[in-house]
Amino acid sequence: MKPLLLVLALAALPIDTAAQLISLKTVPVARGEQFNIFPSRNLSMGGVSIALDDYLLDPFVNPAKGGRLAQSEFFSSPTVYTIGENGGAARSLPVGALFGSAGWFGGGIVAMQQIDMGGRGFFQPFFQIDPIVTVPLPPRNAVSDLSSTNKYFQAMVGRKFADGRLALAASAMFADLNAVDGTENLYGGAWSIDQYGHMEDYRLGFTAALPGERTLEAVLVHNRFSMTHDVTFVDWVLTDSTNWYWTPTVRDERNLDKTRSWGAHLGYVQPLRDSNWRIGGILTVNRKQHPKIPNYVLQNIPRDPGHSWAYNIGVGISKQEGPTTFGLDLVYEPAVSHTWQEAEGPTTTANGSIIPDKGKTIENRFNFSNASVNMGLTREVKKFAFQLGLRVKGYDYRLRQRDNVELTSRTQEEQWMEWTPTWGARVTFADLELRYVGRATSGNGFPSINFFGGGRDIALAQSADLVLAPDGPLTLREATVVTHQIAISLPFR
Repeated sequence: MKPLLLVLALAALPIDTAAQLISLKTVPVARGEQFNIFPSRNLSMGGVSIALDDYLLDPFVNPAKGGRLAQSEFFSSPTVYTIGENGGAARSLPVGALFGSAGWFGGGIVAMQQIDMGGRGFFQPFFQIDPIVTVPLPPRNAVSDLSSTNKYFQAMVGRKFADGRLALAASAMFADLNAVDGTENLYGGAWSIDQYGHMEDYRLGFTAALPGERTLEAVLVHNRFSMTHDVTFVDWVLTDSTNWYWTPTVRDERNLDKTRSWGAHLGYVQPLRDSNWRIGGILTVNRKQHPKIPNYVLQNIPRDPGHSWAYNIGVGISKQEGPTTFGLDLVYEPAVSHTWQEAEGPTTTANGSIIPDKGKTIENRFNFSNASVNMGLTREVKKFAFQLGLRVKGYDYRLRQRDNVELTSRTQEEQWMEWTPTWGARVTFADLELRYVGRATSGNGFPSINFFGGGRDIALAQSADLVLAPDGPLTLREATVVTHQIAISLPFR
């Protein structure tokens, strides 16, 4: 009972921001693991992490955990994933190293990535173009036709203190992004899309090894996500009803997608007395600003800014006994978000009052109550280890929308679950370790809006967050995301 009280006390501490970034999502969109470029030993165990160490992944989440490295390692983890229903695919090639000494430690990773755009979002003419009217159509660009390349860089450095019991470290990451998977489906009926932007992530981490094999960690983080979408639409007008000739009109849009996140994370783990069990707890808080949200067709508010608070409170247990390792994480993620549309000049409301320039014409208030369960098992047989796991995440939110011009309001509730079974194996030799990880995520796909039984099929992609207000009940065409990763680790020095 005492360890459980310690975990609950940890969760009650007045920490005001969180380091592990909490993703907000208001639509069940199928998105690939574009940002999964890091090595991991627990990924095929459902990604359990609270009470089970992952010496390869942990330093990239909390750079101070690099101080726990027993040896220096070179690694590479090529990854490929596909999104069903012609939703896109990607291939990544990361390489990196982790190194340590008696006092200093550090590491880094670089990755090249090819994103293949899906083919569901782009309009293809199925009628005759009027031969009399000569309106040049813009060319299809490389993003919509072929693929784009992203580049990632991360480096960390840290220092140990108090005979290695304390560690302090910092990391910086930069991603040059020319594509975010699924964005071609953000804008249903678009003729072409050109994407460009970047992501920055800065972390400061601390770890402490306490008496009784207890550990404490803390992380501060700042993340900046910025993308530009130059979208070309072609509107068609029927000019000859006899021959069914249509005339095109070209329309260009520029959409900005920006999120600024600040956070802090606190974690604590300790063994249960007289057993091989360990128990841990986490508390995470994120403060997010959304200065620009793209004009997605699925929502009815253009370019609305906003801000969010997101939290997670989790408890994890693990057991390592002989050749068997087990882990389980339970996490609750409440969040609140407020977005709005700003008036372009003074606006008269339905009762005759005036909303000033830049005042709020429409307001959206989201209340999230998300939760996840991660569990996994490893069984070692001589040089081999076999892993199975499952991750289940439930999304649940309530939207309250207020139209300050028409003086009306509405409420919408959405719920769905994502299921991710995982599997993998590894073989360990004296001078290297080979790993395979497989994952398949279902329960999401290509959402659309259902009005009176009909649908508008507009799918949405991953960005820093997807905080948009659907303008009607959501329907879903499911698609499964399948990921394969083959990794190698080589100790050196």
